[in-house]
Amino acid sequence: MTFDGEAFRMCEAEVKFHEDTTLTTVVADMFKDYLGTSIELPASVTTIGARAFMDALNLETIEFDATKITSVGFDAFRNTKWYNSQPDGIVVLSGLAYEIKGARNTLTSVTLPADTVVLAGSLFNGCSNLTTLVLNEGLLAISGSAFANCVNLIELVIPKTVTSIGAQAFNNMSATIVFATDGSLTHLGDQAFYGYKGKTLNIPAYVETLGAGVFYQFEGEIIFDDDSAITEIGASAFATYYGRELTLPAGAPQSKSSAFSGAIHLTELALPAGLKTIEANAFTGMNSIKTLTIPASVETLREKALPASTAAILPLRARLLLRC
Repeated sequence: MTFDGEAFRMCEAEVKFHEDTTLTTVVADMFKDYLGTSIELPASVTTIGARAFMDALNLETIEFDATKITSVGFDAFRNTKWYNSQPDGIVVLSGLAYEIKGARNTLTSVTLPADTVVLAGSLFNGCSNLTTLVLNEGLLAISGSAFANCVNLIELVIPKTVTSIGAQAFNNMSATIVFATDGSLTHLGDQAFYGYKGKTLNIPAYVETLGAGVFYQFEGEIIFDDDSAITEIGASAFATYYGRELTLPAGAPQSKSSAFSGAIHLTELALPAGLKTIEANAFTGMNSIKTLTIPASVETLREKALPASTAAILPLRARLLLRC
């Protein structure tokens, strides 16, 4: 099911979609200039477009499942009766922390409302004076670039309820990130720590899989919990990783293509026990590697996974250790 922009312009009736409706996108301007007071969206909606409800001056109630929302466009709720009645600060609608109303650059300390379940993309992006941010228990999802460019944030504790982190959520941020014990975050999503500038990142044992490019251009050191058991390493997971040493926990049966490509500062890499396949171009551009430890569990080396001969290893100044 789809609707055009301004489909409900000047409509006065309350809007409620049937529970079986398959609408996934509230397109840009769909409810712009809507005259009714209430809209209930179906649980199938994942995307709310730019200006979707803008200038719906009588609109007081908007209901939707915030846990399904992956994208909210700019000015989506601007100048609705509901939005205009909100005080300055974090604006939360149906559990979605949508935006910061008022002067964002003056924020120095923020505690999220207790009913927040999802942080919208770029919510705190550029809040350069923010030093303290408290995330609430019950928060489920952190969307892309949520904390990007929060350059003065000191520490950020990820609650145990969080189950997903979007791309570049911590880009150009150096705050210490602390994961709660007994957390629910089993998968670190694609590019989740892209561009993170913290000195050290401790990955808890409950994380099981690493998405594509998850640590791309990460500038610190990554330390996995002693009890970790990573089962999958995504493509380019550590591409252009700036750390110098890395020991991966046991468990991963396969490292995807270019997993460590361009990690130019890495001098020591210990691959995980249980690893069975090393994909093509896994170590391309690792010009500083001196010690590469490969476990006895490895069964398959793809094309160009490793240098073809000992002579080829020498230009990389590498020492290949085969554990038997």
